[in-house]
Amino acid sequence: MTAEITPTTSAAPVSVSVRRLRSLAVGAAVLTAPALWAIARAAGADLVVPQGDGKDSMTVGPAAVIATALGVSLLGWGALAQLERRTTPSRALRVWTWTAVTVLLLSLLPVLTSEAGAAAKTVLPALHLAVAAVLIPLMRRSASADGTTTSALVR
Repeated sequence: MTAEITPTTSAAPVSVSVRRLRSLAVGAAVLTAPALWAIARAAGADLVVPQGDGKDSMTVGPAAVIATALGVSLLGWGALAQLERRTTPSRALRVWTWTAVTVLLLSLLPVLTSEAGAAAKTVLPALHLAVAAVLIPLMRRSASADGTTTSALVR
């Protein structure tokens, strides 16, 4: 006999603590990245990445850093909320965490394999790791594997 787990479809209100913690996670990630970028620039790091194929090089500036951190953070929040809606809380947390770590590792490949200078090859992966170090634990904390803390539209 096999048991089938079917998530329910009625919407539950978003827990204030979940919304607050996830907003904090996004805000902290968005603030961490430009702070690290500013420290690197103050130390004289040249954050230029060649684009290849004869295209101009791209200088990574604060707007790109903030926009990327914000976009990735919001996508992570949305992915976790969708997983919580569609599966069990423990499975959602496990799948989201593995996905987040995989995305992080894949995001490191372009800069590490580019012909960027040593500063860019050091600072840019550090930016990715810093955002992940803030975002992943806080998002995980906002989701409980036993379902006691839920996101929007879970139950």
